[in-house]
Amino acid sequence: MNNKKLWVLLLMSIGFLSACHGGKHGDLIVIDHADPSGSSVAGDIAGQGYDGANGQGRGADQGDDVHVSGAKQDYMMSSDAWRDPDSPLAKRKVYFAYDSSEINADGQAVIALHAEYLVRHRAMKVNLEGHTDERGSREYNVSLGERRAQAVRRLLELHGVNADQLTLTSYGEEKPDLDGHDDEAWYFNRRVEISYQE
Repeated sequence: MNNKKLWVLLLMSIGFLSACHGGKHGDLIVIDHADPSGSSVAGDIAGQGYDGANGQGRGADQGDDVHVSGAKQDYMMSSDAWRDPDSPLAKRKVYFAYDSSEINADGQAVIALHAEYLVRHRAMKVNLEGHTDERGSREYNVSLGERRAQAVRRLLELHGVNADQLTLTSYGEEKPDLDGHDDEAWYFNRRVEISYQE
């Protein structure tokens, strides 16, 4: 085995171990979990902040770090924690690149928090609402919104959430989060919202 292959294997092993131990999303971790249909539920690490040139960014409801420390057990144990606007569970939007259903590292971190909560509270149910920007036909955007919601569902299920806790709805371009016809508006409208059911 040559040195280059050895380095690649070493870096992959470090990335896998970091992912297993809950490394921060800024670490060198890019793991692509593909399902049998060939679609990917993980993607590239997102950029730092919104960048209109490449459509990458982070929403106002997604801080630099969604990991929590001391109070984690308290909110995980409370069945009403999802209602608390100061809880990490208040971060409920997963953003996507243009014409993509791949989940970036920020989205994976948000999903992991909700998955842990849903596993602890099996009676809780969420609706995964898929959205797109305004570009493309209505039919295509409904289909893309569904693919995005399906990708989030698969990742939640990989984290142990029961399928019967999850429903999906695709709105396509019908419910924009930000009005406008530019890169910034398009970015914030390409999302899946994790909506807890009352």
